[in-house]
Order: sequence, then C-alpha cells, then structure tokens
Amino acid sequence: MPGFSDLFAPGQPTDPMFGLTRARGLLEWFRKHPLAPLTSNTAAEEEAPRTRAVNGAITALHDAGVTRFTLEAAASSAGLPVAVVEQFFPTDRALLAATVERWTQAISAPLVPLMAEKGTVAFLHALMAAHAEEPALMELLAYCLASSADPTLDGSDYYRSAYRQFREAINNGLAADVRAGREPATMDPVRGAKQLLALFDGLRL
Repeated sequence: MPGFSDLFAPGQPTDPMFGLTRARGLLEWFRKHPLAPLTSNTAAEEEAPRTRAVNGAITALHDAGVTRFTLEAAASSAGLPVAVVEQFFPTDRALLAATVERWTQAISAPLVPLMAEKGTVAFLHALMAAHAEEPALMELLAYCLASSADPTLDGSDYYRSAYRQFREAINNGLAADVRAGREPATMDPVRGAKQLLALFDGLRL
C-alpha cells in the first residue's frame, strides 16, 4: 500500500531518530486510513462478525473511554445486534481482552523490525511515541494492567500471559543487542529488561 510500505523501503535514513520518524509516519498513515490495519480488505458487511465487534469496540473506546464501555456501545459502533456480539464475547471484559490484543498488535507490529535494526531501546522509544498518540489505548492498557491482578476477572489470564511474552521479547532483544555490540557486554539482559519495562510502564501510566 503506497505510503505504508514505503516507510520500510531500503535506503531509509540510519540516524538514531529514524525510529521516531517512522513511528510518526505510521501514525499519520493510520489517521488517513481509519482502522485500515485492523480490518481485512473486504467490505465491512463481508467481515466476520467477531472482527467487526472488535473494531466496534475500538471505535467505542475512542468515543467514550473504557469507563463507559459496554457491549451495547461496541455493538452499535459495529452495526451489529448485541446478541450477535454476545455470541463471541459474553461479557464486556471478554471483548476488551480481544480488543487489547488486536489494537496493540496493530500499533506495535510495524515497529518490531526496529528491534533488530536499531536495538531494543529504539524500539521501545518508537512504541512509546506511538502509544502517546493513542490516549484511548493507553487508558485501556492501564485498566487491563490493574485487572490482571485479579485472577477471578475475565481476561486477567490473557493480560498476564501477554505481558510475560512482551517481557521475554524485551529480554531477548537486549541479549541480541549485547551480542551485536549495541549494549555493553556487562549488561545482564534480565536485569536490563526489568529496568526498561519499569520505566516504560511508568511513562505509559
């Protein structure tokens, strides 16, 4: 897609600020193509109801935030009957868990190559810039982090599992950075990952 794949074409600038530049370029593309990374290439009426429900949830969260989120609001935004949404997501929290997964992947997946190209710190820097442009997502993530502490809540297992996977990715990225000489050989990747994520999560909150 012109304007999107161009951001990853060979010969792009190699200065340290390129990660931030590309992050903002991606965000600008997202704004010009609403929900484009979150949907398939088919028309809305041909999309699977589950995908439409998640996209409707994203729209509802943009409009009213997580504190006023309901299945009814997501269904209305998706143009679906509430009963259809409930077939896939019987509770608000179940739909929010699926929404977190889809929304965060849409934001972070295009930035993942930065980890190998520029290092883990550059990746987290670009991801922070992308998240700063999505306050509704940040509010949702803060809500999910709090929810993950209660194992009785729908979605809490997913939130904990997703965070563990993210932590492991940062750990592996720092280990690769040490091998590539981007970080000092004296760095302990496990300790470094804990420190980086503490800073990253604090800034997000």
